[in-house]
Amino acid sequence: MKYVISRGLAFACLMLTIAWPSLADDFKSKILREAAERNGYQLPSEVNRKFDPNKSALGKVFFESTDLSFNSNTSCSSCHLDEFASADGLPIALGVGDMAKVSSV
Repeated sequence: MKYVISRGLAFACLMLTIAWPSLADDFKSKILREAAERNGYQLPSEVNRKFDPNKSALGKVFFESTDLSFNSNTSCSSCHLDEFASADGLPIALGVGDMAKVSSV
C-alpha cells in the first residue's frame, strides 16, 4: 500500500512540475485581468478616437508656440524632441531656466 501511495504521490508531483508553469501563467493572467477591470480598463478601440487632422494641426501650433511660456522664449518643442521620442535625450532635464542659458550660448 505504501508503495502505491508513494508512486501516486511521485506521479502527482511530476504532473504538477510539468503543469505548474502553465497554471502559474493562467493565474497571473487572471489576477491582472481582474485588476485591470476593477480599475476601469478600456480596450484601445474604445478609447482611441478617429484621427482629426484639424485638431492635429492645432496641436502642432500649440506645441511649437513660444507664446504659451512664461517669458515667451520656450515652447514644448524646445525640450520634447522627435529624435528622442519626445524626450530631451538627457539623463536629467535642464528645465525652462537652464534652456534659456543653453539657447543664449
